[in-house]
Amino acid sequence: MKTFIGMLLLATTPVVYSYAAEPPVLISAGATSRTDDSSPITCLLDAGCKGHWKPKALDGGNDEGIYLQFSEKTPVDFIKVSFANVSDPQKKLNIKTYLDGKTTTKELAVVEVKRKEGITPDKVVFLIGARIVEDYESLRPLNTRIRSIYIKLDNFSDSHGKPPEITQISFYKYASAVSLAGTDPVALPKPIRIKLPLLVPTEVTATSILTPEFAYHPAHLFDSQTDMAWATDGKKSDGIGEAVAGVLVIGEVVKIRERLARTAATGDEVRHVGH
Repeated sequence: MKTFIGMLLLATTPVVYSYAAEPPVLISAGATSRTDDSSPITCLLDAGCKGHWKPKALDGGNDEGIYLQFSEKTPVDFIKVSFANVSDPQKKLNIKTYLDGKTTTKELAVVEVKRKEGITPDKVVFLIGARIVEDYESLRPLNTRIRSIYIKLDNFSDSHGKPPEITQISFYKYASAVSLAGTDPVALPKPIRIKLPLLVPTEVTATSILTPEFAYHPAHLFDSQTDMAWATDGKKSDGIGEAVAGVLVIGEVVKIRERLARTAATGDEVRHVGH
């Protein structure tokens, strides 16, 4: 039986920033891979949490990324992604950003990413906003509402096998254009207040998992991503009698076990277990 040990997103707890409106609720936070010393992805959205995310990759993390999803459409003007441990003398590191799966907003603004060097050579900041055709060094507000964001590392093959670390992801409401010219830090107000999920230590096991295991791991049954599923390995069995079990630690151990009788031939997948 294959085992996944991680953190389950169960409830929400506020991260306090100055923001007048009701704070948006984050319901999902994940990554394509992570090193053993990486913090939970939710740490990157909490200014009081001093951690990082680093992909578990030997090529510098090309095409690795982070996925975030809110409970509903959330107003956003700018997004800032802060990096550390960057070994990039040729300045090849970049990121691609997908808002609700697209590189344009629903208002048809082109989502643009601008790189800003940090105060030390190993620190880099990327600001995400809307493109200004006539001003290459500035961004205008996205002025949109998003449900999800995917941030992907791009064009970083010359990293000598040392993946960079993302240390913070911040969302902003700010109605004015922002310039990245000069050496001064990017000037923005305090980030949007976000309600983050409560993390609970979790162990999820399954008798078999279809490859690639990240895409079909049974841990997806217990998160908020209904578009992700657990599927058994049809090359090893017909699916009958396959099982998944989850153990949550919430003061006392609560055991959840689902016995499945689906065949791989039908292509059926189990997408969610309620709790």
